Amino acid sequence: MKKFITLLTAAVIVCMFSAAFAAERFVIPLDAENDLYTADKTFTVDGIEIAAAMSRPTEAFKPITFTFAFTEKGAPIAVENGKIRFNMKMDMGEYAYDLAKADGKYTATAVLPKCMMGGEIWFGKLTFSYKGAEHSKVFFFKIPKS
Repeated sequence: MKKFITLLTAAVIVCMFSAAFAAERFVIPLDAENDLYTADKTFTVDGIEIAAAMSRPTEAFKPITFTFAFTEKGAPIAVENGKIRFNMKMDMGEYAYDLAKADGKYTATAVLPKCMMGGEIWFGKLTFSYKGAEHSKVFFFKIPKS
């Protein structure tokens, strides 16, 4: 009985410890509207247009540059606290990058690992502040198996 209680206690501690390292999850349906892999896109979030682009081709462990331009009613706007996070359907850990502003656009360069289970679809979550409000957009792209 003592061994059982010790084993049960250890299992509970492992579960609690594992949950502490789980990254934020933001998986969305795979539809053309949110697909940034095949072509650059313009997303609309709360009346803000986001012209989104990424470098291609994509490879695991190689830099991928994401570029965003924000406009409202056709005029460029400045956003604050821009960040982009990444995950897959399974927990791959925490991958987050701050956006840097240059020439009126915001960029982040990410280096993402290869999924050992063979997954190719990554999800990106863009977050930013504008006029004191928080906004976000989730999109997806692919890192093909190599």
